[in-house]
Amino acid sequence: MPLLLNNRIFSSLQNVDRELKIILDAKSEDKEYWTFKGSTRKHAHVYSHYPAMMVPDLQGELIDILLSLQPGIRRVLDPFVGSGTTMTECMFRGLDFVGQDINPLAVLISKAKIGPFNRDVLSCRFREIHATANKDQNETIEIYFSGLTKWFRSDVAVDLSKIFRAIKSEELLWVRRFFWVAFSEVVRLSSNSRTSTYKLHIRPNKEIYSRIIKPLQLFESVVTRNIEQLNQQELGLRDLDLIDRFEYKFNADIHFGNSSKSIILPADNLLYDLVVTSPPYGDNKTTVPYGQNAFLPLQWIVLADIDRRIDSACLKSTAEIDTHSLGGYLKNAQENVHCLLELSPALEQTMQLLEDSNRVNKAKVAAFFYDFNNTIQNICK
Repeated sequence: MPLLLNNRIFSSLQNVDRELKIILDAKSEDKEYWTFKGSTRKHAHVYSHYPAMMVPDLQGELIDILLSLQPGIRRVLDPFVGSGTTMTECMFRGLDFVGQDINPLAVLISKAKIGPFNRDVLSCRFREIHATANKDQNETIEIYFSGLTKWFRSDVAVDLSKIFRAIKSEELLWVRRFFWVAFSEVVRLSSNSRTSTYKLHIRPNKEIYSRIIKPLQLFESVVTRNIEQLNQQELGLRDLDLIDRFEYKFNADIHFGNSSKSIILPADNLLYDLVVTSPPYGDNKTTVPYGQNAFLPLQWIVLADIDRRIDSACLKSTAEIDTHSLGGYLKNAQENVHCLLELSPALEQTMQLLEDSNRVNKAKVAAFFYDFNNTIQNICK
């Protein structure tokens, strides 16, 4: 029996599930199909080196399959939006999109990817920002946190401060966001942390002081690349008639929020047609430390430019963002998860296998699945 949602008719979920299984089984006969080997990132997907990014072609393929089965799909939700891979793929399909994330850096990157797509304005503004930073003779270091001298050489911090001041002086918020994203990459590459891992690991002293680091040149390189990719994305969207006066024609919104607490509805309070996401697959502290990876770049970005609701307390330690993410809060975790054991035999078996493990390990598993279940409940509403 057809479903009526948001005044649009959809096929029954049972029929869609059956057809979806047939399509996926057929594609999976080629065991290499879903690896998407050889696919390369382009457009806004290359703006930033974010942890555990979803493969754009894979995400796009899944969305296309679902659109073929449910042509009425209009509104897409990603409750763990990350760097906006799902959003960018949805934009190329002319869909409305809402994304949410607890990591301020993810929110910034995703907001910058929405547009406007105006290469000329960005190129002009960049020439001004770059010239301002190069002329700056001020050697004041603009930020301070307890690990400043550990993670940044003084000469690097001085140059980063010049870029910081130049971006901050820009009047247009969307332009600042675009350059903050590029700057976050410069901070990551200029810090004393190893770039081979998303965790903060200090480089050896000899390496720290022998490295040739030129933040202003790095900034120019990253911005030039990102503007070119923005231009390519604009051309692609224009070919599909999805751009109007440098803006994406449909709705794309990014929110700062904790999906295990609540999911933001669209402005008109209608429901979502589709959820496409790549959630964390374990607590951030022991799997992919998204928050720890964002800690140093966020020190150098005006948080109000991301979202005025973001409290600077999220940077009081390297673990703060991850502590507020799925599975990050361990107090009463095992008591809280008890109600889920009847719902999931697999979780109950896992907890039994951990009986001889230490209490912290059990708490980590319990806390993650308790928060994850809360997220699923919020999505289902």
